[in-house]
Amino acid sequence: MIMRIQILSLLSTFLLSIPVGLWAQTTPLPNPGVSAMELAWFHPKETPAQVEVNDHLEVGFKLQQTTKVGIENYLDDRPVPNSLNPFDPEQLNVVATFDRISAEGEIIETQQRYGFWYRNYERNFAGNVADNWNHREIRTKYSFRVRFTPQVEGKWRVKVAVITNQQDTVETNSTEFTSVASERPGFVALGENNSFLTRDDKTFFPVGQNLPWPTCTSEIDERCEEIYCAGKEAWCHARIMGPYGFKVFEDEMSLLEDGGANYVRVLLAPWNLEIEFEKLNNYDERMHCAWEMDHILEHAESIGLLLHLNLQVHYPLENPSVYSMFHWDYDDLACSPWDEPYCYFDELNLKTPREFFASAEARKHYQNRIRYLIARYGHSTSIGVLELLSEANNAGKGPTMDENCLPDKSIKRHEPYYNEEGFAALVADWHWDMARFIKEDLQHTDHLLALNYTGAPHVVLGDNSYYSPHVDICSWNNYNLSIDKYTKAARDIRNFQQKRQKGEVTNYDPLQLDKPIMYGEIGPGLEGIHNCDNNIRWIKAAWVSSFTGLAGTGINWNKQHDPDLWKTYKNITTFMNSLPLDEWDFENHSDLRSDKTVELISLKSTDKGRMAAGVVNNLTMNFYTMRDTSMHGTPCEDVPYLETIVLWKEYQDALSIAPEKGGNRLEIPCMGLFMKYNFVWTNPFTGEVIEETEVRSNLAGRLVIEHPTLKKDGPPFLVFKAIRKNG
Repeated sequence: MIMRIQILSLLSTFLLSIPVGLWAQTTPLPNPGVSAMELAWFHPKETPAQVEVNDHLEVGFKLQQTTKVGIENYLDDRPVPNSLNPFDPEQLNVVATFDRISAEGEIIETQQRYGFWYRNYERNFAGNVADNWNHREIRTKYSFRVRFTPQVEGKWRVKVAVITNQQDTVETNSTEFTSVASERPGFVALGENNSFLTRDDKTFFPVGQNLPWPTCTSEIDERCEEIYCAGKEAWCHARIMGPYGFKVFEDEMSLLEDGGANYVRVLLAPWNLEIEFEKLNNYDERMHCAWEMDHILEHAESIGLLLHLNLQVHYPLENPSVYSMFHWDYDDLACSPWDEPYCYFDELNLKTPREFFASAEARKHYQNRIRYLIARYGHSTSIGVLELLSEANNAGKGPTMDENCLPDKSIKRHEPYYNEEGFAALVADWHWDMARFIKEDLQHTDHLLALNYTGAPHVVLGDNSYYSPHVDICSWNNYNLSIDKYTKAARDIRNFQQKRQKGEVTNYDPLQLDKPIMYGEIGPGLEGIHNCDNNIRWIKAAWVSSFTGLAGTGINWNKQHDPDLWKTYKNITTFMNSLPLDEWDFENHSDLRSDKTVELISLKSTDKGRMAAGVVNNLTMNFYTMRDTSMHGTPCEDVPYLETIVLWKEYQDALSIAPEKGGNRLEIPCMGLFMKYNFVWTNPFTGEVIEETEVRSNLAGRLVIEHPTLKKDGPPFLVFKAIRKNG
């Protein structure tokens, strides 16, 4: 069908004033019974009826008058029979069918996408009073949209059905478009070895940071100092963040990518990006939040940054929030005057998070929410991984506080996941149900799906969530100050993926998990000393975790607004991209000297040991020895505090460590007999090659690591690459 542009007869000056986004290529539908429906082409604007492979198509719909009135009745809360909730598919469902067709018109494949209710906005920064800036709605006739990303070239035919519970199904005519070749990158996928990720059949190793949600931080933009509660939005009287914070967030994303990162983790939080909090199954008053998420994805695409998108931060399911975000948690607290309860508590009378997980009605509404999110964002190749609820094992958790919302250590902390019989199994059942809904009911397989915990799920208590066939990636958060943190992490990952030994994370012998593992969050794990160590823990988290067998770097939670520090990512990205992680099979290996002064964390090829790469870490150079003692009156200076709270006997003064033979030697097994390897040792802070050596494996096939001396006044760890020279 030939597409044409509707042009109103307006003065040219007025045309120039129309906001971007109002222009649409439209095709009136000729069928007499559907003349009130009109298809409008919104993206791509440059080539109507033609879409590049891995770009998305967006079309809008001008609905029939009766349907439009029904929606208005619902949104205006009019008690009339003709009322249609545009967010409830049982009342109003828009389904687009995309057929890829041959030159002869035969159907090659069919895909379906769902329409979503849409409002258009602009950020209004008019005036000098920053607190008055707002999201201003731009009226559109096309309030239902459909998005679709073709992944192959070809000719397509799309037809849309509008199904309501009050009238017969209405269908549009079929409209054709063409997908053409492009250089655009596609969706992230599982690698053949099920340990690492690929994109367009090339290894993709995520390197990046948690910028968990937009915030207006003066560390990035000084104008944020003019805005009420800027940087503290989560504690700000149940207010949703204004538009300037979203602008600052996009600037921050750009700075992160400039530093060398290719990945960022973002969570839908109720004070800025969440679509459902105050009202159940009605997201209309939060449509500007969804509009901002659209722009975050568009900006990510423009700078080449991929999102690890968590679909809900867990605070609304804490009872109450352990971080004092009382107006964004589950319950309605008498001690918090601005408290707003979560709509599932309020409207469904589900008084505990346990009831939320168990309720069939709550699951139905929650699945409506997921359906909307995927209908709106599921087209985006800038999403690397979709992740369900963050820290699922913290659901229902409550702090120790008194009736005035003040800390009270005499009250036992409420942790139902561990303390209530059947709670962990209920979380697993919920996860299985939601993952099945996404992959089977919605047929959404373009994105990898992850689950997230703080520590791994407790299978002994009945949580087998990771083993759902619809879950692609296992994600947990690792906050730990242990001196051998990464040796233990590598062992845990090896336990899950290779079934070699008992894992400390689960303290039992789990079934093998043939899936990639990611650390959604990684950090030091002790409040009060985050800035005490000259950033050594942050840098180690990014570098050392990369060799533990994770599918990407551990994603740092700390230092969320420190662009200078983010430059660390450039060297990591360069180094990890040089490894053929999915071209060959790699597994992790760790070794710890018996004197606990040096650890080895590495990845090695399982194919006759063709390559190994990793890090040798001087454990005597830790947060204690590298702390900034000039910070007077803080835990950084207060050595007794450190000794009492966090110091173990392994912590000691920084030493220069040379390689050793005998019982203290570090080695990599299964590298072939008497094979020569070329070792290249690199300073991870500068990228400079320090030393190149040749080492031969021994009669037992072990490759002894003869590392350069780790000097106490030099870098605290060195990275290496060992490539076989013969055989």
